[in-house]
Amino acid sequence: MTTAVYNAPFDVESVISVPGTREGVYRALGQIATPEVYRLLLRSPPDFNSINEKSLFRPLGKSLPNHPQAVSLLLRVQDSPERNRAAREFARRVFGFAGVEILPELHEALKSDDRVIRSNAARGCGSVGNRSSIPYLVDALDLESVDRKSVV
Repeated sequence: MTTAVYNAPFDVESVISVPGTREGVYRALGQIATPEVYRLLLRSPPDFNSINEKSLFRPLGKSLPNHPQAVSLLLRVQDSPERNRAAREFARRVFGFAGVEILPELHEALKSDDRVIRSNAARGCGSVGNRSSIPYLVDALDLESVDRKSVV
């Protein structure tokens, strides 16, 4: 049995191709990540149990600092309904693979007036796992408590 070869976004004469599997398509998209690719992947996040996490998230994470619009998309992912939980987890994993290069954007997002953006930025900081985020996270907690007091 042979595996189909998928050459998108390259033309049919391209020597660059990927296996015509779901993981192959995700890997190809990760290598050419643009805000449009992130938007597409947020609409239909990959099944994390059926893909090699590094093959998808490493190229997406490494391309993220070059696409501020994509950072904004990932920060705006809502917590509900159910299908958005996968999108939120997708965003968290991309931030984690972006590494310390993405921290300035995440630290700035922690100051946002929007609780969703702050929440996603905090998850992203946690995924990166760098101690330099701690003071920014503490400040974001202060903003969160002010928000909660104003609602009560």
